[in-house]
Parts: sequence; structure tokens; C-alpha cells
Amino acid sequence: MKKYLAKSLVVVVAMSGLFALSNVTQVQAKSGYRITKTKNYSSKTPFYNKGTAYMWNASHTKKILNMKNHPLTQWYRTKSVIMKHGSKKAVYYKLVNVYKPWNGYVWRGNLVKGYGPKYSGHYRIGYFKLNRDLPTTMEVDNQPVKVTLPSGTVFRGATNVYKQKTWITLSVGSISNHLLTSLGIHLNSSQFDVRNIKLLYSNKDLNPTPPSYLTPISAPNFLFPRTTGDTDGKTLPDWANSLYIGKSQTTWGAQLPYLRTTTDGYVEYYGNITGATQGFSIWGNPLGVPPTASQQILDSEKSGNTLTLYYANHMEGLQDNQVTHNGRSMYQLIIQKQSEPVVVKNYYSDGKLSEKTIYEQYLVGGQPFHNMDLQYDYEYGD
Repeated sequence: MKKYLAKSLVVVVAMSGLFALSNVTQVQAKSGYRITKTKNYSSKTPFYNKGTAYMWNASHTKKILNMKNHPLTQWYRTKSVIMKHGSKKAVYYKLVNVYKPWNGYVWRGNLVKGYGPKYSGHYRIGYFKLNRDLPTTMEVDNQPVKVTLPSGTVFRGATNVYKQKTWITLSVGSISNHLLTSLGIHLNSSQFDVRNIKLLYSNKDLNPTPPSYLTPISAPNFLFPRTTGDTDGKTLPDWANSLYIGKSQTTWGAQLPYLRTTTDGYVEYYGNITGATQGFSIWGNPLGVPPTASQQILDSEKSGNTLTLYYANHMEGLQDNQVTHNGRSMYQLIIQKQSEPVVVKNYYSDGKLSEKTIYEQYLVGGQPFHNMDLQYDYEYGD
């Protein structure tokens, strides 16, 4: 009996396979197109269309769209196939789009490798060091100001594609007040506005080579990490890496004294920030006021969740210690990330959760500090 059932099962499976194969064959026969070879790609290469370019389903029986009607949409190749139609063969690429569920097959002859002429995007964050003095223009209070950025300065930057070229935005908010002052730019508590620096990075949109005056580098060891919930930090160079005094904020967006490290190697403490302080005026720097204490970082050490900074003089408002380091008298500031965050929840009058904020905790010289906002979500009830 068992042998009979086993044989019956084999027959059913075989028949199912034959039916499926027959079905595919019928669909391919209907269009006359047949895929004879497939190659998958692990990396997604961008392509755009030359004029009219129809996207088809795998059996070539249905037009999904005309790429010409979607000039702002960027497409990426995931595989190539050889389609046979009668005695003729042609190569088709399977294209996908990141933001919409469109995908299908397009004849290779209608495609060009690269980003489309109307595409703007593909932001990538990184750190860049100037190889020489760089004369450029900064926008201050909507007025162009000529400056010379000194050789050796490290910036946080974001490259992006625009009009089939690669551009770079250097974050002014990531550099120190010391450097801004040396450039003749002085922060104050009025509506003072300093914009980022945008430069041509490469005339190519694919595999761009950096300009001779810039070298991509790893993130400096002394920088505080970006908070996990700061999704802008994946694409924009102005994400904040500041630590705010206390365990958490009672009001989201409250203005508190804060500590930060800058890409050009300074540690700054803004101890004069209060709820009454006005202004949101430097692009990338929370407030248009100078720090109450600032020191150039002479050395740094990182081990696990502990970051140790060394600098020459005591910073008012912080609990640093005078030590001998590398044979020199310096001040040491120990910054330790704690394991348990503080979770703050707010509720609607009906008891449903309105918002949740998670603050990662730090000890800075033994004083409690927190990051601005690890996670901030709204959960609205129906």
C-alpha cells in the first residue's frame, strides 16, 4: 500500500512539473520570445533610456511602461538575459527602481549606463581632507564671502549626482568656531546664517575620482557617533553629533548646554545655552553663538564604549583632569556611553501612545549627558 502511494505521489509531482513547464512554454510560445541565458549582478548599476524604451514582463507579452514617460525615475540593473525570438537573439536588462514596485526587461540597445540627465540624488556621506589651501566662496547672511580654507582641514561632506556630474557639499557646521573665526566669520546670537560649501567633485557620475585638492579619509577617531535614529545622517553632512547635559529632555527640542567634537579637531562646550537663547542660525550648528570653552584635541583614544580626549587647558564647565600623557602635561576628558537609554513616552488623553523618544546616555567626566534623539516616532491610533 505504501509503495503504491509513493508511486502515485511521484506521478502527481511529475505531472505537476509537466503542467508548469507546459504553461511557461505556452506563454513563451504566445509571444515568440524565450529566455535562453541569465546572468545576475550583485551590485546595482544605474541605467537610463535613450528616447523611447519599453519595459516588458519576462515573457515579453506585456508592456509595463515606457521609460520615456518617467524622466525623473532612476533605474538599476539586477540581471541580464538573452531573449530568443525565432532565429534572432537580443540582450535585455532587468531593471528595478528603488522607490516604486516597477521592474521589468528592457532591450539593451535602448539603454545608457549612468544616471539620467534629470536625475538628482545618490547622496553618500564621507570625510575629506584638504591637500592644499583652497580659495572658495562661502555664503554668509545671503552674501558671498571669499575665504581660503587651510590645507589639512577635515570636513564632513556628502557627494551627490546632479546633471550627470558629481558634486560635493562640505559641512560648515562640522568645523570649529576657531576655524570660522580665523576665516573672519564670527558667530553671534542674532539671525546669523552661514551656508555650506558646494563644489564640483567630478565630471563623472559613475566611479567619480576626487579632485586633486581633496582626499577621502576615514572618520576621525575623536568624533561622537551619529545617533541611530538620525536618518538624515545617512545622506546629509549636517547631522549633529552633540551630547546634551542631563539624562534627557523634558521637552523635545529644548535648548540645553551641549558638548561636541568637530571634524577639524576641536572639542567645544556651549555652556551658555538656555531655554531663552534665540536663534537657529548657523547651518549645521544648533545655535548661532560661540562656545564658552574650546580646545584643540591633541590626542584621542577609543576603547569599546569609552572615548578619551586630551587637550592643553582646562575647559570651564566640564570635569576634566590634569594628567601626564606622552610625556606632556595635558587635560583628560573621559566620555563613556552607558548601556541603558532613557525612554520618554507621551500619551493622548485617551491613553494611546503619542510619541516615544529614546535618549542614549553618556557620562562625560562623570557628569550625565545624552544624545539629542535616538528615535522619535508618532504612533497614531485609528
